[in-house]
Parts: sequence; structure tokens; C-alpha cells
Amino acid sequence: MVECEKPHQGEVYGSFQLEGGGFPGTGSVAASAYLGCAPLLHDFALDSTALPQVQWFFYHPDATGWTLGNRTVLCWVGPPAGLLEKPLRQDVSDWDEGQLAYLTALRPASEARAS
Repeated sequence: MVECEKPHQGEVYGSFQLEGGGFPGTGSVAASAYLGCAPLLHDFALDSTALPQVQWFFYHPDATGWTLGNRTVLCWVGPPAGLLEKPLRQDVSDWDEGQLAYLTALRPASEARAS
């Protein structure tokens, strides 16, 4: 693990649990991970337009992990090349009431663009 103040490859921004009995297949798990990670990014960085050029990624359980009980999807964001030089996490206290209202209103469009 690397501190966010030092150059780093990416930042985990969320996780969630998948539901289900038997392993539904890699494609189904990946599709669920893709859909589940998109909205979590906005809890981490509400103003996604202020982020540098980044891509988001996820780790999800494979068939073996699923059989062992792993249902966790881990969502992370990083640059397409190179390293991040500073933390990406945004604090809502950085914005005034009007800015926060604007970003909150834009969230559905931003989530749609991300997914």
C-alpha cells in the first residue's frame, strides 16, 4: 500500500457484495461489477469532471473464489498510463452550498456517462 500523497498507481474507491448461490459466470459477474462500481465513484469524487484522465477498474471473484464464499467486488480508479501524483478523493466540505447542489443535480448524467 502506498500513501496517496506519494506517486501511486490507483485508489480504491468502493466495494460491494454480489448476491447469489451458484457461480453465475464470469461475464455476469463482470457486468454486475461494472454496473455496481459506476455510482460508487461519485461518492468518492462527486465532481468527476475535476479528476485527471483516469479509468476505473474492478476486481471481482472468479469461480474458485465464488465457491469459497467470496462475493466482494473491489472498485478502483487509476490513470491509463503513469502514476497519480495526488489523492483523487474529494471532500464535500470543499464546495459551497450552490456548488454542491449543482454537482448533486448533475450526478445522474455523470453516472450515465461513466456506465
